[in-house]
Amino acid sequence: MSDDEFAQWLSGFTDAEGNFYILIPKNNVISFRFKIKLHLDDKDALVFIQSRLQCGNIITAKGKSYASFELTRIADIQTILIPLFDKFPLIGTKYLDYLAFKKAIDIKFDQSLSKSEKLELITAVKNSMNNKRDDFTKPSHILSKITPN
Repeated sequence: MSDDEFAQWLSGFTDAEGNFYILIPKNNVISFRFKIKLHLDDKDALVFIQSRLQCGNIITAKGKSYASFELTRIADIQTILIPLFDKFPLIGTKYLDYLAFKKAIDIKFDQSLSKSEKLELITAVKNSMNNKRDDFTKPSHILSKITPN
């Protein structure tokens, strides 16, 4: 499988199984997580993803029937994950969560904003994602192209 074929496959797989998280704990140190959680029987798929991306961690919950691939290093998210999904966009509504996730990362590194402004803006972005989303309009320039991969 070529790198482009893998990226197309991962994009589709993420549409079904992936999640984008923005974490804002009480100490207000904002972090980001991309996660794919599968049944333990499917752990080999997570190992495959990790080996192709050459980053991330496989987490197996003790006493649970699932495992997850998690990408939390901001450098890996910025240099590996974002370029991949920019080149091979998600096609479902999860694409909107990806855009919000990416926007929040941009805000975090915007030197023109104060820490409190960043926190306020990123909190607003976080509160517009996943099950809190009320606008499901995708940008008009995004085409839903399903590939064989």
